[in-house]
Amino acid sequence: MAYNKVVYGGNVIIDLTGDTVSAAHVLSGDAFHTPDGESATGSMANRGAVSGTIATKDGTYTVAAGYHNGSGSVAISSTERAKIIAGNIKNGVSILGVTGTYTGEGANLETRTVSYTPATTSQSNTVTPGTGYDGIGSITVNSLCRGAELCGRHHRNDWIGGRHGTNGIS
Repeated sequence: MAYNKVVYGGNVIIDLTGDTVSAAHVLSGDAFHTPDGESATGSMANRGAVSGTIATKDGTYTVAAGYHNGSGSVAISSTERAKIIAGNIKNGVSILGVTGTYTGEGANLETRTVSYTPATTSQSNTVTPGTGYDGIGSITVNSLCRGAELCGRHHRNDWIGGRHGTNGIS
């Protein structure tokens, strides 16, 4: 038979009836008494010093249930920390306490002039930086006009409605 109170000289010295402890709240292997006075053994895992790393922007670390001694830590992985330097961050932007200094200077930008052949159908062209360039800083497109033929102000005759006439271009 278990007892949940200790009485000495008519005074209650120990009263377990109000205790709320359970096996999950006592370290595994440690003994305790339940509110009804029964002996029991704890089941909470002793995790000691738990350590972990986060390696991505959206990374998280889940702390397992159990006892932790307070010596553990979670940190951004050393590989990712090495990338968080002022020269890799835009000037004036702060990431994790590091204020950027990168201004874009030193980028090797190409200045290019391109020409296209006039056509009666739409054209799709992609301009990419040349070898040795980081990007394109500016593009100049040469005129598509070939003298009066396309852009000049001259009168052109055309066949309209089955007869030779003026198309209105002047």
